Amino acid sequence: MLNFRQDVQSGFPFLEKSVNEHAVLVIAYLVMSVFAALIPGATMIASFIASVLLLILFCHVIRTVWQEIGEQKTDLSFRKQGTPLLSLVFLQVLYGIPTFLINFIRELLSEYMWGMAIFIILLPPVLWWMAKSSLAIVLVVIEEIGAIAALIRSHKLMDKPFWDCVKYLALVNLLVSVPALIIMFGLEACMNFMYTRAFSWPIMLGAKAIISLLKAVFWFISQMLLMNCLVRLYEDIRDNKQTKQEAQTASNTTLPQPDQITAHEIDVAENTTQSEQQ
Repeated sequence: MLNFRQDVQSGFPFLEKSVNEHAVLVIAYLVMSVFAALIPGATMIASFIASVLLLILFCHVIRTVWQEIGEQKTDLSFRKQGTPLLSLVFLQVLYGIPTFLINFIRELLSEYMWGMAIFIILLPPVLWWMAKSSLAIVLVVIEEIGAIAALIRSHKLMDKPFWDCVKYLALVNLLVSVPALIIMFGLEACMNFMYTRAFSWPIMLGAKAIISLLKAVFWFISQMLLMNCLVRLYEDIRDNKQTKQEAQTASNTTLPQPDQITAHEIDVAENTTQSEQQ
C-alpha cells in the first residue's frame, strides 16, 4: 500500500547510500552545475554534462531501491549491470518534447492576447503526458528496455489506476519538488537583489557560485527522493496486476465449465436410467 509520506522518508537512506557510494559523480554533478551558471559560453555543455551525471545517479538509486524492495519478489535481475545511458538520454529528449513545444508556443505568442489561451488549452495534455510517462525512467533501468518501449509500457501500466497514480505523484511532488523549487526561486531572488547593489565583482562571483551550488543540491535531493517514490509506485502497480491475474487464474481453474457440468449431469442421468432398467 502506497503512503507518500513514508515513501518520501524511506528515500533518505537510499539518498545517503548513493552519495557515499558515488561521491565522485555527485561532486562532478555539482561542479558542472556551478560551471553552467558561472561560465556563459559553456552553459549548454556544462548543463548537458550535469544532466548526464544526474541520469547515472538516477540509475544507481533506482537499482538500489529495487534490489531492496522488489528483488525478493521476482526473478528479474540486472543482466547488463551497466548504465543504459543512451536510452536514458533519448528518453529525456522524448519526455521533454511536449514541455519544450508548449514553452516555445508561449514565448512565440506572448505578444498576442490569445497566446495565453492557447497555452492554457495545451497545458492539460502536456501534464497528462508527463504523468503517463513518469514510470518510463524506472522501466528503462529495471526492465532494461528501450526509451520508446518504456514510454509505451509506462502508459499501459498507468492506464487503469491513472487517477490514483496522479494523486500519489501530485502529493509526492508537493512534498518534495515544490519546496525545492520555492527554495531555488528564493535563492534566485536573492541573486537578483544583489545585482541591484554595488558589490564588487569577486563578491558577486562568489555569491553566484554559492547560490548555484545550493540550487543544484536542493534539486539533486528532490529528484533522488522522487526516483525512490517512482520505484515504489512501479512495484505497487506491478504487484496489483499480478494479484489480479493470479486471482483470475484461480477463479478460472476452480470454477467448473458449463460444458463439463452438462456432460457430468448426462453421465449421472444415464447411469441412473440403466440401473432402474436392470
